[in-house]
Amino acid sequence: MIKTYYDEQKPAVKEIIEQQNGVKNGSYLFYYESGSLAVKGNYVNGNREGVFVDFFPDTNDTLRITPYSNDKKEGVSKSFFESGKPSQVATYKSNQIEGELITFYENGEIHRKATFSNNTPNGITEIFDDKGILIEKKSYQNGVLEGLQESYHPNSQIQKTSNYRKGQINGEVLTYYESGRLRSKINFKNGYQNGAFEEYHENGQIAKQGKYRNGDPDGEFKSFFPNGKTQEITKYKRGLPIGTFMSYYESGQIQEKTIHDKYYEITKIIAYHENGKVQKELNFEFGNQHGITYVYFPSGQLKEELPYQRGKVHGVQKVYSENGEIIMERFFTEGKATGLREPK
Repeated sequence: MIKTYYDEQKPAVKEIIEQQNGVKNGSYLFYYESGSLAVKGNYVNGNREGVFVDFFPDTNDTLRITPYSNDKKEGVSKSFFESGKPSQVATYKSNQIEGELITFYENGEIHRKATFSNNTPNGITEIFDDKGILIEKKSYQNGVLEGLQESYHPNSQIQKTSNYRKGQINGEVLTYYESGRLRSKINFKNGYQNGAFEEYHENGQIAKQGKYRNGDPDGEFKSFFPNGKTQEITKYKRGLPIGTFMSYYESGQIQEKTIHDKYYEITKIIAYHENGKVQKELNFEFGNQHGITYVYFPSGQLKEELPYQRGKVHGVQKVYSENGEIIMERFFTEGKATGLREPK
């Protein structure tokens, strides 16, 4: 019998091994450093043989039971929660998971049920919530996603359908509201969003539409309110923003304009009150706020001036009352406030 220890002072046994002629043969015990038993098993001619049992630290509660034959996992292996309830059941053949693998919630409900071949998922995998309701169904071929994939709402209505080819999403992806109404229709090619897409409000009205090319937005995009009125219009060229982005209030009044230059950079944002008056003007240079930002009351009267230099507030901020009087001035240097002046 051989004993090994965690350190040279030998206060804590690590292993107790039965040997014959220098080869493991007989019972085997492995201990945690705390002294509690971690693994119990048996060797025959240097190979694991029979049932090996793993234990939780500092208890005699079983963590896992694994059968071996000629040093390879063979047969049904079971794992447990510390409460003693099963957490996983898997079948091994020549050290590889083969057939059905099932994992459990501690309340006993199945969490995942998968089919394996040669230690990789092959076939249908079903995933459940802790009440036993199916929430996802995946299809694998030799360890990669292949074919129809589905997910479900808690009421068992279909939530999403998609198709995979050699591990990459391809074709039409459909999503649904819990009511069963269509939520979105998106196309993919070789893992990238490609082609037209549409999103819908639950009342059936179109919510958003546009087109992607090899994963990048391309062309005109439109968003709509549930009543069918336009909410936003944007344009892209090979994933880059172009022209003027427009957003609208539900009343139809313009809410905001975002203007881009020929280098795809924002040059100006103009926001509007719903009465049509300008609410804010922001200027940009090389992607950073630069120049004076103006803020206005709904009446159109100037409310605030805020100077920017290369993305940082720099200069004198002026705040006005609605009758045009200056009520505060603040001084900034490269984003840091350096002073304040208020009228007496």
